[in-house]
Amino acid sequence: KMEEPPKNIEEFLKIQNWDYWPREIPFEDDDKWLYTLKKIEEDTSFSSIYTHLWGKVPRIYDPLLIMESRLEECLILLENHASKIFEWNRVLSKTSSHEKLERYKAFLRKYQKKKKIMLSAEMETKKNIEGCNFSGFKTNELTQLPRHLDAERIYLYILKAHNFDEKVFKIWKTYFLSEASIALLHDCFWWWFLHKFKVYPDCLAQAIYAAFQEAFPESSNLFNDEFKQDLGNNIFLWLSGLKPHKGFWTHWKLNKLATTTIHGTKKIPSDAVKDCIARSQERITAY
Repeated sequence: KMEEPPKNIEEFLKIQNWDYWPREIPFEDDDKWLYTLKKIEEDTSFSSIYTHLWGKVPRIYDPLLIMESRLEECLILLENHASKIFEWNRVLSKTSSHEKLERYKAFLRKYQKKKKIMLSAEMETKKNIEGCNFSGFKTNELTQLPRHLDAERIYLYILKAHNFDEKVFKIWKTYFLSEASIALLHDCFWWWFLHKFKVYPDCLAQAIYAAFQEAFPESSNLFNDEFKQDLGNNIFLWLSGLKPHKGFWTHWKLNKLATTTIHGTKKIPSDAVKDCIARSQERITAY
């Protein structure tokens, strides 16, 4: 009769006599093996390894001492350098350092090259005064001249045109190219521009006047010369900082606004409007 095949791994191992493997290996001298194992454990411990290295490995202290000494020196140098950084303002206040700084500034001013801005045909600004707009005064910044003009180059051109000798030229150059002189040229240019060419403020004042006439035709008697002068004074002051001359509005061509609307139609007198309304009401009542 044949034996039944194993149904699982345990039965298979038991049939093959492998249910307990590996088998214990008998040692002839158990005490010797136990001693050896204990010795290995002791020799591989941290304290044993540390003690062995401490006693057997040579220690060189000189490089370490030299490095520590050098680090201390570097630390002292670093502290001295840091203290000088915080005292920089005091260093600059000394006469010698201040003189060196001034000479360096003079050198930069002498050899500094101005960059010219070249514009393509598409980027060029208009060359007529009608296309120029005043961007407004700024408290801490110069209002730049139109078309990227350089005030220093303009002054130099004028000075060279006078053919001064070299000494006189240097004296005047110092004054003309000072910050105050440059700022004065900028401000005077724009003041005169606003004084002579007040196109936009004038047109804006006319537009506001026309709006009042169109919106309130029955009150046109209120929009007299005093009204126009007061209107112009405020508009010009807001936009240019300058008041217009008295009677500036006399060139306005707005006389037709009293009888014609801005669309070109005739204005109906107020009495005629009232009569028309009354007749309309009568017709409505009659129905």
